[in-house]
Amino acid sequence: MKYEKLSSINYLINNTFPVIRTLELKDNDFKIEVVKIKDLGKALVINGDLQLIDSQAHKYHEPMVHTPASYIDNPKNALILGGGDGGLCHELLKYDTIKNITVVEISRDVVELCQKHFASFSNSLNNEKVKLIFSNAKSWIEDNTDKFDLIFIDTTELGELHIPNSPKTTLKDNQTLSACKKALSPQGILTQNDFYCGLEKFTVFSNLINTKKVFNYCTPFVSNIPYFPSQAYSFLMMSNAIDFSNHIIKRKDIDTIFYNEETHMASLAMCEESKSFKRSTDKTQKMICSTTLIDLEGVKSSLIDNTKEVLDVMKNACKISGLNIIKSESHKFDPQGVTVSILLKESHFTCHSWPEHNKIYFDLNTCGDVEKARLAVDHLIKTFEPKNKSIQNIPRY
Repeated sequence: MKYEKLSSINYLINNTFPVIRTLELKDNDFKIEVVKIKDLGKALVINGDLQLIDSQAHKYHEPMVHTPASYIDNPKNALILGGGDGGLCHELLKYDTIKNITVVEISRDVVELCQKHFASFSNSLNNEKVKLIFSNAKSWIEDNTDKFDLIFIDTTELGELHIPNSPKTTLKDNQTLSACKKALSPQGILTQNDFYCGLEKFTVFSNLINTKKVFNYCTPFVSNIPYFPSQAYSFLMMSNAIDFSNHIIKRKDIDTIFYNEETHMASLAMCEESKSFKRSTDKTQKMICSTTLIDLEGVKSSLIDNTKEVLDVMKNACKISGLNIIKSESHKFDPQGVTVSILLKESHFTCHSWPEHNKIYFDLNTCGDVEKARLAVDHLIKTFEPKNKSIQNIPRY
């Protein structure tokens, strides 16, 4: 047995698990593992990131399905983008009114391993009501013409960024959200997995700003998922017609282990800090852009006094996050310090360093795409390994 880090937000929060052995491994488009964890059971790991543990998976699947479903009288048609483990499908099939479930999953390996090792919920994909499609979910939803009462975006944190030669984007950008909006029935709800609620404001309901550019009503909810970093994990519900704050939930007669009316109401509760953040997104004006300030301190001085290295890191951050570079400029100061400026189709990305103080500060301005900014920030932190950091996201209206 050895202890392995299987999930992480950043250098502040890491989860390490006692792995007894690897049960099966497939390394094609994704590196997909099923491992045995002491006292907890089997776990699914994709590209080194823990996705689920079979004994605890209901704490993710149940609230993600039943929280939005409780606002709809008789859901009939559902769509899952991702969700190849079958957990959401398993929960949806508990509703007698459900007639059709479409699951669009990009990885056959995920489905194959889950049906072998997590059959209790993954075999739901074999139900006659389920249509399983192996395809790029982003392309599929943009070409779709069907309507759905419930749509779920259930992908890994980096969406499809892990896949070689794939479009460098996620399923949480405005283009995909707009396609989902078009695919919803008039009273339909879109729900997406969001992010860990960590120690930074930037990670709390990180996609809420984007969703409010597309949908009339958006609200976050949280579930306590013990195998995720920080344990608290956020989801987002979106609708054009349902005001979640003024709507009576309709508890269905379904069997659950975790979800009930009390956990539903608790999942919508927010601390004052989160309320303040949400209020800042409730403005009636459309957000023009979003500025992210990234202050990194305690960085190796030689790394941030090299113009080429700093520029390369910033370019890689743009590539990973799907930001489009128009051109770049840089300048090396004497005796030390560098300034880099990258002009983006989305706006701009700049920095200045103070090697003598081991500090480098970045400004990333985008046309409201907070998800792309978050991915860029993650890359900066991972590469520069600061001892201290400050991240602020400023929406501008």
